[in-house]
Formats: sequence, structure tokens, C-alpha cells
Amino acid sequence: MVRVISKALLFILFLASCKGNNPKREVKENILEDKYSYEIYSKLVKTYKYLDYVHLIPPPPQEYTIDFTEEDFLKQRDSLIALHKDSLLKIAVYPILFKIEDNEKTNLKDTVFMKLYKRLKKIREAPIDISKIGYDKNKIRLSLLDTLRNDKNWENRFKTNDIILSFSRVVFTDDFTRALLVSGVTTSKVDAFSSVIQLRRERGTWIGVNNLDKKTSAIYDLIKGDK
Repeated sequence: MVRVISKALLFILFLASCKGNNPKREVKENILEDKYSYEIYSKLVKTYKYLDYVHLIPPPPQEYTIDFTEEDFLKQRDSLIALHKDSLLKIAVYPILFKIEDNEKTNLKDTVFMKLYKRLKKIREAPIDISKIGYDKNKIRLSLLDTLRNDKNWENRFKTNDIILSFSRVVFTDDFTRALLVSGVTTSKVDAFSSVIQLRRERGTWIGVNNLDKKTSAIYDLIKGDK
């Protein structure tokens, strides 16, 4: 009887291993997922130091005049960039890695990334650990957004922050060569956008795959390589 049970137990363990229920493998995958996720968050945080402090630069006039030409606007913009180039860009990160709503749609054409996006909808929210995010402390001041104090009063959020970033969890293909997440950028109560970011891993570096819209072109141009 004992031999029968033992054989049955071995068979069950064999089936479990065939189905991928390997504890060591799961631990390794969790470690890689955490490591690569924070590599990607770090890359995106570093990207924003190149966005020319868009919220500090006044928009160009609707029509250039004799008194204020396009050249005048460019000079004004360049002077503001020069003024703030040595200042710390104050970035606040939303403390929760948000969940994608089931009714959210996307224009993804690549089947691999589409599958990743569908998987992302099934992943729960989780806290983010900004201590794992790497960035240049000489150019960026990074903090968690104080949602309790600033939840209702949006104007308070930008008294101490220049940019507010929010991220979803990152989903990966089984071989960890491709990744997808959603990133949100807010610079004022009325100036915000989010984008689906697709990346592939090449030679140990995460690289943006392609642009989805004009708003994210600046981001993708920067994460196509180490700049």
C-alpha cells in the first residue's frame, strides 16, 4: 500500500513539474520580474530630465507678430531652459502601481504585446518602492506623492512637484525579452497623458519598440538608447 501511494505521489509531483509548478523557477522569475521592472521604472524616471521643463516654458502665441516673432519665442524658451538647467527637477511618483481597467482599449498591433496588455488587465495593484529606482540625484529630486494631503487640492500637488508620474505593473514575456506597462505623466490639473510603453531587451538594456502617438514621441526617442 505504501509503495502504491509513493508511486502515486511521485506521479503527481512529476505532473506538477511538467505544468511549470517549479518553486525554484517561480522564485527566479519573481526576482527577474522585480529587477527588470525597476530597471524600466528607473529608465523612465531618468527620461524626464530631458523634457525641457515643458511646464515652465510658455506656449508660443497663436500668431507671431512683428513685436513677438518665432525667434523671440525660441530665445525666451532657451533662456528658461538655461535658467533651470542646474535646478533639481522635482518628480513625485504615485505610491501605487495601478491596475488597468477591463474596458480600457488600445491600438496595439503586435500580437505579443497585445497578449501582454491583456495580461496586464488581470494583475492587481501593488505599492511601488522608490528606493529601488535609480536616478541622477544631482538633477532629480524623487519622492512619493502624498496622496492623503494632496488628494482633493490639485493645486497643492504642484507647489512642491514639477511632474507627477504613475506606473502600472510591468508584464513580461516568458523569456523576459519583451515588456509592457502603462505610464502616466501629469504636469498640471489640465495637462496630463498616459501611454502604453512597449520595450524589448537588447544586450542587457531595455529599449522602446515604437511610438503610439505624438505625445509619447519624446519619451520613445529618449529610451531608444542610453542617453
